Amino acid sequence: VVTYRYPGKNLGYGTAHNIAIRETLYDEIPFHLVMNSDVQVSAEAIDRLLDVMQANGTIGLLQPRIVDVNGELQYLAKLLPTPADLMRRILFGKFGHNSARNAHFELRDLDHSRPINAPYLSGCFMLLRTEALLKSGLFDERFFMYPEDIDLTRRIHRDFLTLYYPSETIVHAHRQASYHSLRMLWIHATNMIRYFNKWGWLFDSERLSRRNYSSRLLFFSQINLQLSFFFRTFVAVLYKCTTTMKKIILCALCAMALVACNKPNQCTGNCADNCKKECKKECMEKAAITNIMTRVSVREFTGEKITDEQIDILLRAAMAAPSAINKQPWAFIVVKDEAVIKQLGEALPYSRCSNKPAIAIIPCGDLSKAIEGEMAAFWINDVSAATENILLAAHAMGLGAVWTGLHPDMNRAAMVQQMLGLPEHIIPLCVVPVGVPAEQPEVKDKYKAENIHYDRW
Repeated sequence: VVTYRYPGKNLGYGTAHNIAIRETLYDEIPFHLVMNSDVQVSAEAIDRLLDVMQANGTIGLLQPRIVDVNGELQYLAKLLPTPADLMRRILFGKFGHNSARNAHFELRDLDHSRPINAPYLSGCFMLLRTEALLKSGLFDERFFMYPEDIDLTRRIHRDFLTLYYPSETIVHAHRQASYHSLRMLWIHATNMIRYFNKWGWLFDSERLSRRNYSSRLLFFSQINLQLSFFFRTFVAVLYKCTTTMKKIILCALCAMALVACNKPNQCTGNCADNCKKECKKECMEKAAITNIMTRVSVREFTGEKITDEQIDILLRAAMAAPSAINKQPWAFIVVKDEAVIKQLGEALPYSRCSNKPAIAIIPCGDLSKAIEGEMAAFWINDVSAATENILLAAHAMGLGAVWTGLHPDMNRAAMVQQMLGLPEHIIPLCVVPVGVPAEQPEVKDKYKAENIHYDRW
């Protein structure tokens, strides 16, 4: 089953993937695959990669050998970048990629026919262990695009292997949009500034230790190399660029210089522990809000069955609803019999029970449990809250559902009472068909500021 989520706008690479990951993070799903749309991979290759992950519990992130459409190897297992590395690649394009320093950054001096435990793996294809995400945290949503894969890999790398695995090969039609679009270049640059603000511009202890894969660099010599490169880049670019581009480059370098002079908001060794403690709370909060905001009414179903466990979750969610004076004046009729569902559809055409739902749930008010006297009608509020919980739980599980009304139309309610043999004190509020969705309605933004009044009308 493929579930499609459309948040209404482009939230950024990591944030969008977090929506999907959060929805299943606590569903005992052991792995998550993050993959670009420009990647070509076979189902058999994914199965073999999953076998590798299952066989070795120390791997937190696995990435296969990646080639371009011409079969040429893309060096996407790298060291942690310095500002100089990124400046060279962005400003000098293929000339920057061909330098000896870039070769060191891309680990070209290692044997790429053998696995490499690299601190930075590309976000174009990341097979992630759920345990690693729970320990290290999800994508950092401060990054709209580009450094989110560096940030996540280095956090997972602290406790797990982040492994380049050359026994499997996939194809990546790398677009390199930031080399061709000024807008994407700006997004790339601003997000890298956020990355270096988080981890450190010149003083990043993890970067210094991990850059010693194939050579030993003294701490201060690395700083001098970076400062030297910035100066040479500044002069070369200003000499060759147009006046407009000079202004852009000057502004960018000045901004980077200003933030570099500030004390970096570096992620310390406690980051993973904090992520582990905060992740579950953060994930559950954001997943709950996303679930509410993206729920839609589904009126067309595939006819596939749903499990008793899923039905149990729906009913438990319903009975978790608030209730006036905690009377809980509800009862739920679960119709699984296809013949009865068909009868409901024929008697109540608007109920969508003819559109192949797996089940129909009829939330009812039990007047024998309701508040006595003039407040008895509060059962409607209580059962309505329970019905909304059913809709939200169905959406959270990737199912579809729709609320179709009965009460206060007493003719409709009486028809269902008679059809299902309900006693007089059981009043059906609505019919909720539930099933595997055969449609994906567009999410609607129903927020209207004019409906809000503060303190008084």
